Amino acid sequence: MKRLAIAIVIGLFAFTLNALAISLEPSDVSILLPLPKTKVELDAGLSPGTTGKDGAILPKDVFALLPSLMIRKNPGSPNALVLASATAYEALRVVSIRVDPCFPSLIANFPSVCQSQIRLVLQPFVSVTGEEMLTPADAAIHLFYEIPRSEFISFIQKIREIKRLQAFGNSNLNYVLLDVNPFIGSQGLSGPYFQTLKTEILKVIGPQNFFRMTFMALRGDGREWEFGQLDKMAGTFQAVAIPNMKGSTVQQVGGEDQGDASHAFSMEPEPEADKDSILKFLNLQDIAGRPKVEVEKDLEALLRIENPIHHNPTTTDCVSCHLANNLRLKTEKLFAIDTTNNPFRYQASLFPLAARRDDGGSLKSLRAFGYLQQKVIISQRTTNESASVAEYINATEGLMDVDAPSR
Repeated sequence: MKRLAIAIVIGLFAFTLNALAISLEPSDVSILLPLPKTKVELDAGLSPGTTGKDGAILPKDVFALLPSLMIRKNPGSPNALVLASATAYEALRVVSIRVDPCFPSLIANFPSVCQSQIRLVLQPFVSVTGEEMLTPADAAIHLFYEIPRSEFISFIQKIREIKRLQAFGNSNLNYVLLDVNPFIGSQGLSGPYFQTLKTEILKVIGPQNFFRMTFMALRGDGREWEFGQLDKMAGTFQAVAIPNMKGSTVQQVGGEDQGDASHAFSMEPEPEADKDSILKFLNLQDIAGRPKVEVEKDLEALLRIENPIHHNPTTTDCVSCHLANNLRLKTEKLFAIDTTNNPFRYQASLFPLAARRDDGGSLKSLRAFGYLQQKVIISQRTTNESASVAEYINATEGLMDVDAPSR
């Protein structure tokens, strides 16, 4: 019996050492799933009704508190359609997973409580003419689960072990940039990597530790979007104020993008004027005649929004967070501005920080970490955060340090 006990201890110790020896990359902590190629793969993913540790990961009665994710304004438009609440619930699938050891910020100079989280991004999959498989629509919800620190540390060790086991014979997989997770991309959603990861995730999330959901809903004829957030308070989910919005619980944006020729967008309500936001870049005509040096200075607000050292989700309004990357890319191109060495640009990373955007930075694409139909969209903010989280986890050797590091 004594030998058996010693063997168990040694085995557990070896497991921990092997797990901790595996470094994590951005794609390990921000996991973009590949699009399912078959109905079997679609069903192998995570849906709202999937059972977690104590019930559905998104209970139907909680989902019913959200506004409709898609509403048609122009019946002739192919870009927007009515998606009834019951239909939307069944249509939703997880497209990406975020692992965060210290929300809302890893940076110690933010006055925040360090909270370990797993977050899920879901998009409704709908039928599109000419496409064989269902396609992610331009709407999303973001689910937040608080994980006790000890459980989170154990979960990270499991991720390392899953990666270690799958890494043998797969050394050629590309981990350089944040992208579709290479193991899951190679094996598909029915493969061992995702199915093992899915099992571990479902052990630690459920209705009891589900405390927040944010949404981005499609409005108009596909050129208007609505954002909002609901938090669990006293056991029920309630709408809460969006940062820098003078108490407003809903934020809307819409407009036209004609590429390099012009764009004109409006926000309702507008964020507070003295806060970093995208306000000065919403209309191309407003900035086209301004001196280049002035535009370059104003661009620093967008760089700060993208930079997790300067801002976090509690200090930036929804629309500015989702459109800062697109507007910065377009403005840099039109004014021939290079912000590579700007002091407000996020640089503190051992990982490459090029963000994959298959949309070319279109202002019609507000996705941050998911899909616009078949196109992969990863914002610069998501890329920067993911690099920061991977570095933090690797540096703290299994997350044994409770306090977030100062940068």
